[in-house]
Amino acid sequence: MPKVLNFKQELTACFGQPVSENPTQAMVEAAYRHHGLDWRYLTIEVAPDDLAAAVAGARSMGFRGFNCTIPHKIAVIEHLDGLGESAALMGAVNCAVRQDDGQWIGENTDGKGFVDVARGDLDLGKLDSEEDKRAQEEVAKDKEGLVERLKGALGDSVADVRVSHRLTDSPAILAIGEQDLGLQMRQILEASGQKVPESKPIFEFNPSHPLIEKLDNEQSEDRFAELSHILFDQAALAAGDSLKDPAAYVRRLNKLLVELSV
Repeated sequence: MPKVLNFKQELTACFGQPVSENPTQAMVEAAYRHHGLDWRYLTIEVAPDDLAAAVAGARSMGFRGFNCTIPHKIAVIEHLDGLGESAALMGAVNCAVRQDDGQWIGENTDGKGFVDVARGDLDLGKLDSEEDKRAQEEVAKDKEGLVERLKGALGDSVADVRVSHRLTDSPAILAIGEQDLGLQMRQILEASGQKVPESKPIFEFNPSHPLIEKLDNEQSEDRFAELSHILFDQAALAAGDSLKDPAAYVRRLNKLLVELSV
């Protein structure tokens, strides 16, 4: 029986700006050929103002799906029918897929299989023994006073203050909330002109670090606040972030160095 001719190719695409140096088309179409799929992958430059029309066009032309690259990974969400778990977790979409029922669902394969260690909700408890967990609970209870003092000193700079059980060498880190974008993603979006939602970090401190022990024993609330902000800024720098007020950090650090030299 002769093979039925079918000249209709299934369409997929990449939406972004700029895209002229994006090599994805060559790789994806090679994969299509390898698997015997008569599909095409189009590299399409889409300006931010044209994104809604581009998604509508993909719907009306029966695309099977499209990849989203900068600057559309967040903006595309409002034009889709829903998000898969990966995209919901990361708050961004790099792949939109047409489902059998016609709905378009956003997914994210950028970080699939990995959990950002900077996230404040990262749970390593499954690796700990019951004895370890009890010890951690005791430490957290013992440091409740320090947590409250830090919250008062750092104020609106943080979303929360917590005792960390995952730090070894560092006195503190700035963690991100479950629904917040990671620092690298924020920097990429800001560099591309995307509006990034505001968020505040979670200040997690290492209760066994010598600097934290000295901070806990500090009697002067003014000096406690100064030292707390120094640790906060150092944690931001260690994470690769920029300081909102570099001059204040230098002033506090210089003041501390003068005090130590006396």
